[in-house]
Amino acid sequence: MKFLRLYFFILSLLLTTPAMASFYQCDFGDKVVFSSQPCDLDVAEPSYEQERKKTQKRKDASREYLTVGVFPGWGSWQKIKDERLGSFREIEHIPEGQSQFNYSDLLNEQWLTALPKSMPAERFATSLKDIVNSVCDGSVNEPIYADTEYNIGVAYGKYYCGRRRGTEQGVIAYFKAIRGKEAIYLITREWRVAPFDVTAISIERLKQDIFTDRQSLHEFESAARQTELYLKQQTFVCPIGDFSKRCRG
Repeated sequence: MKFLRLYFFILSLLLTTPAMASFYQCDFGDKVVFSSQPCDLDVAEPSYEQERKKTQKRKDASREYLTVGVFPGWGSWQKIKDERLGSFREIEHIPEGQSQFNYSDLLNEQWLTALPKSMPAERFATSLKDIVNSVCDGSVNEPIYADTEYNIGVAYGKYYCGRRRGTEQGVIAYFKAIRGKEAIYLITREWRVAPFDVTAISIERLKQDIFTDRQSLHEFESAARQTELYLKQQTFVCPIGDFSKRCRG
């Protein structure tokens, strides 16, 4: 979610943290990150691929890690971003065959280790609404659905951005937030579409306004159902000491 500038959200969170907490404002040029570690320390996680391979080879990983399966139907998906700034990291993939300069589908992962460890996934997911509203010319957010999966708190959400400010694109996004012990993990599947009006009387009517012909609407609804299943089954956190087959292969 490139346009959901994380630092605005983190700044609002800092206003609710205890007065004695110490945070550092790290300016990395095109992005500002708030961290509990000094800016000049190398506090970034290891490379995503290296960490995943390393933890899968061991029966008991020393740290929890995020598992994100290849999105169904995307073939040999392409990684177009793997950014680590302080304790913040972000990874993006697009389907095989799409260009990183012109794509319509995106899967975004964020590892948010600087957030308060007491913050539940539902509160984090609810806070995203204000960020979406601030960067979109018109937006609609569906209610957050909170749940517990394998004793880990999660929250699911959906939003519709009529026009991303400064662009000629609308965005539809389905996301999942996971409350790990070391971080909140955010996984978002985006559709980039033509700008649209968000004043429809219902979500179903809104979808019909965005996808004006029956075939494209059917294709989106099929992809949306697939996304919901994917987020639930193929994106999860493996905690320390988890010997289950899904985490240790």
